[in-house]
Amino acid sequence: MFRPIDGGADVLREFVASIGYSTESGPEDIGSVREWIGWRIDDGDLRDAADAVTSDAEQLGATAAAIIDANPESFIDTVLLIDRMHLDPRWRGNRLSGAVIADIA
Repeated sequence: MFRPIDGGADVLREFVASIGYSTESGPEDIGSVREWIGWRIDDGDLRDAADAVTSDAEQLGATAAAIIDANPESFIDTVLLIDRMHLDPRWRGNRLSGAVIADIA
């Protein structure tokens, strides 16, 4: 479910994604990711919107804006700010973070 949470800036949407794995006995929940996603952003809007969410989001938003500023030759208008990622301990250490992020993106 998408809903504005960013002080009315209408830049970021919060969501939680479940991480699953298909086994022979069926799908298995192995974790979750809590994040904010923003489309059609610019660095000023991103900083303000993230600041309106939480102090954790503000730090993520400021870092994302700095990355955008450092790459003026690239057109970047979408961000994914990951607040928390949880994997069941038996699935940790399998280099799944990149695959999870790629699937979400």
